[in-house]
Amino acid sequence: MRVHVIGNVAFDETLAVGEWPVPGASILCRMVAGGPGGKGLNQAVALARAGVDVRLVAGIGEDARGAAIRAALAAEPLVLGLVVMPGRATDLSIVLSAPDGDNCNITTTECAGALGPPEVRTALARAAAGDALLVQGNLSEAATRTALDAADARGMVRVMNPSPLRPWQAALLPDCEAVFLNGAEAEALGGVAALHAAGVAVVVLTRGAAGALVSGPGGVVEVAAEAVEVRDTTAAGDAFLGAALASALLRRSAIDAVALQAGACAAAVAVSRAGAFAALPAREEFAAIMRR
Repeated sequence: MRVHVIGNVAFDETLAVGEWPVPGASILCRMVAGGPGGKGLNQAVALARAGVDVRLVAGIGEDARGAAIRAALAAEPLVLGLVVMPGRATDLSIVLSAPDGDNCNITTTECAGALGPPEVRTALARAAAGDALLVQGNLSEAATRTALDAADARGMVRVMNPSPLRPWQAALLPDCEAVFLNGAEAEALGGVAALHAAGVAVVVLTRGAAGALVSGPGGVVEVAAEAVEVRDTTAAGDAFLGAALASALLRRSAIDAVALQAGACAAAVAVSRAGAFAALPAREEFAAIMRR
């Protein structure tokens, strides 16, 4: 079984700030980390390091940022399906990291948004029944719909992380077997009960220091967060999703307490480090998490 991640890649620059900027203000910062990133990339790498067969499909530019991303991904245990977008710059994310570890992400979507239905259909042409599709919120509505429809036609499991949250995603969430989202995203969509009422079967909710839960046909299961000193929360959700989904897929199980605990462990590792891609657990760390 293979997970096809169709999402975005970006070059991340993480800046430590002493306070959040306000309109008209000039503030000082410190460069913390720079390197590959993007939710699609981070989640694909997390899944692959956890032992899942992964193919990453994303738009990328022919520039220095794109070359740096390709070089970094060459060492990762995944299959690359990067699509060059002529004349477009590789997407860039500026991550502001506050002293308490909270963060704010500002991301361009020039390449991610240019990945259209034709590229998506080509990417899934060889997908097989039983494979999984994972999408986030950086693709266009047309590309996302095409991916979900193509996956459905092939008998694939469809998973969505609607982040960044966009108005049109609400209508697509019921087409997915599982949805991963955080508290703010869930609240904007009316809450877990409203998501179920709309037709979403399985909701995985991350709640930061309050832990995580999965709500589905078997009821609600909750796990606590791991106790750890928080340095930077940037990649916590991506690490959680990768570990939790990998745990369920590798055990051929529903997303259960074991999967949530794996996600909590991976998130704890990520928040203890600075950056996004650089903060993800290494392969040996994921291996230990999967054995717990």
